[in-house]
Amino acid sequence: MTQRSSVKFIDRLIKAFAALCFIASLALSYGLLFGAPPVKPETLPAKSGGVAQAQIPSTPNPKIAQLAQTRMSKTIIVKPVVIEKPVPPPLPGLSTLIKIKGIMDFGDPKTNEALIENVKSSQTKGYKVGESVQDVNAVVKGIDTGVLFEYGGKEVRLGIQSNESAEVAPVAGFEEQGLASTPKK
Repeated sequence: MTQRSSVKFIDRLIKAFAALCFIASLALSYGLLFGAPPVKPETLPAKSGGVAQAQIPSTPNPKIAQLAQTRMSKTIIVKPVVIEKPVPPPLPGLSTLIKIKGIMDFGDPKTNEALIENVKSSQTKGYKVGESVQDVNAVVKGIDTGVLFEYGGKEVRLGIQSNESAEVAPVAGFEEQGLASTPKK
């Protein structure tokens, strides 16, 4: 090696060492400014058997104590969250929502109509088999001497409801044949 090349080599070595010292001083100052305070080394007194044990400080750091109490595991099991659906209130009785006012029998069960009154609106309308009663969510399933409905997933049968007592007057011509009926008192 020539003297000139050895001077260059030493110059490069000094520059690398200076850069390394500069980086080390930055790391040390960063740790002192922003890091935890330096930990004092524990002294390990020798016991009679020649085995040294660490002394436990009388006031441990609460974060370390909390970490020591936690159970650590590689598997994390998340319990599924059960969302309870609110139970809908029970449906009111169909007889409280509608009243059967009459049945029109045309001879064919498919053409029969039931006169149904909506209690809330006091409106009466004729319904055929298969039609849905307004505002009640009930479907007419059958009409004969009463009306069969599908309401709330169940079949409900209602008959004609009348609050007025009416006297039946004998019809002329039926009395002679013995077909007229009069209510008994």
